[in-house]
Amino acid sequence: MNPEVKRIIKDVSEGMNVSRSEIMGRVRMRRIVEARWICWYALYLRGYSMTEIAGIWNVNHTAVVHAKQRLSFWINTRETHTKHVVKNIAHLLSINALRYRYKVALHGDVLVESSRPLQPASIRERALAEVDRGECTFVVASTDASEIKPQLEEAA
Repeated sequence: MNPEVKRIIKDVSEGMNVSRSEIMGRVRMRRIVEARWICWYALYLRGYSMTEIAGIWNVNHTAVVHAKQRLSFWINTRETHTKHVVKNIAHLLSINALRYRYKVALHGDVLVESSRPLQPASIRERALAEVDRGECTFVVASTDASEIKPQLEEAA
């Protein structure tokens, strides 16, 4: 599971007071199903295919299609319960706010998202903030000059 999916599941679980294992499980209580559907919907808005989402949860892709249709309808009709739920996790459903994504090479996967283009220094700062939060580790490796020389000769 990639870091973007993990982050969405974590945000939804915190916003809806449902555990991660419940979201990933098969329990069909309404609040858990809604949390699961919101995860699927947020991933769909970020460009994941229905089949990819279904593969993550090990369900048939038609379940994801159904969830997307139901949530779209509820959000568009401003159903009271859904409006309250969406308010708690609006940042996940606002795809326009996170148009730019950068993958940073650290030990562990780091995904940096921004509403505007970032300069390389800003990307590095945000990635290091992930390290501070314990989401990944930063590893510095040195290379011996004898290892570099053969690589340069091969490239020439």
